[in-house]
Amino acid sequence: MKKTLLICLLSLTCLSFPVVTVAVTATNSAEKTASDAAEKTVTLTQDQEAAAKKMRDRLANKVAEITQKNNKAVSGFVKEKQKNAFTLTSLEGKDTSIKLDDTLTKYYQVVSNKRQEVKYDNIEKNDFVIVSGVNNDEGVTANFVYIDEVFKILSGKVTEVDKDNYQLKVTTTEKDNYSLNIESSTKQFLLNVKTLELEKSGFSKIKEGDTIHFTFRFAQKDKDNLIVTPQRLVVIPQEYFQK
Repeated sequence: MKKTLLICLLSLTCLSFPVVTVAVTATNSAEKTASDAAEKTVTLTQDQEAAAKKMRDRLANKVAEITQKNNKAVSGFVKEKQKNAFTLTSLEGKDTSIKLDDTLTKYYQVVSNKRQEVKYDNIEKNDFVIVSGVNNDEGVTANFVYIDEVFKILSGKVTEVDKDNYQLKVTTTEKDNYSLNIESSTKQFLLNVKTLELEKSGFSKIKEGDTIHFTFRFAQKDKDNLIVTPQRLVVIPQEYFQK
């Protein structure tokens, strides 16, 4: 395949050179004949150049198409880290081998939707990363690696309100029992049952039996930890369902 492309490119390169015709004339008649021949030669060269350009464009489009098909983006947690590679575990539990290139691979830390270039050493086991690169039989050869965060969104019922410790106990729709530590940084919203609009609220407005939707930063190392600090929560009072 590579040899065929090389031969085609060499042929096209040769076709790209203009044809130069030199005529030595001694009479006016000979000059006219040479001039006509030169015009025909230039016309032929332009046709060849057009054909060569068309072929080059087709080859370029084909290469771009193949490259596009082989490009892939994957995300997950760093499972194992080696010098020039690491294993990525997706949220679905699928492992992907990530190959690194000392010259080409770039690493970035994403903070507040802004990226900052970092080193491979900044990546640690259990970090959540997004990898963009070329897919092959052995995995993905990374062009870019982004260290990012992943958030989980869960819903459930408030089963207990600990007003002294600002903690909620919630049973999710998946029947998991979470303890939510409410901090001053937690953004809290309450559904107004009359206007059906979300309003900023506080811990004192939450009652047992309320439905709650909460978001928290998820880390693979804490996957079995059911005590979390939500970044944001939305409370739907039980009165909403009693109307």
